[in-house]
Amino acid sequence: MKKSICITATFLMLAAGAGAQTYPTRPIRFITVSAPGTVGDIIPRVVGQELAARLKQPVVVENRPGGSGLVGATAGAHSAPDGYNLLLSTSGTMIVGRGRGEDSIEACRQKTNP
Repeated sequence: MKKSICITATFLMLAAGAGAQTYPTRPIRFITVSAPGTVGDIIPRVVGQELAARLKQPVVVENRPGGSGLVGATAGAHSAPDGYNLLLSTSGTMIVGRGRGEDSIEACRQKTNP
């Protein structure tokens, strides 16, 4: 029993060293589907300022209005899944394609990447 505790403690210490990589190492992109100056634009700017202060990295708010939010949602869906891209959208944007029985983001992905 004592041996298994020592082995577990050793693995935990090794894993802690591997997880010590710093995040973030570059600016974070915050995509919003709203036009500049609207509530959907103010929220990511306020959140972005707080994130920038806490993470010590700039947060860039990128407005992508149009297409009932699908332009911004598509940009968010096509961005790299690396933790440096955030998307603020409305629930309406995410359920536009549901009436046709398809996922709106997946539908946009298929139409833009044939």
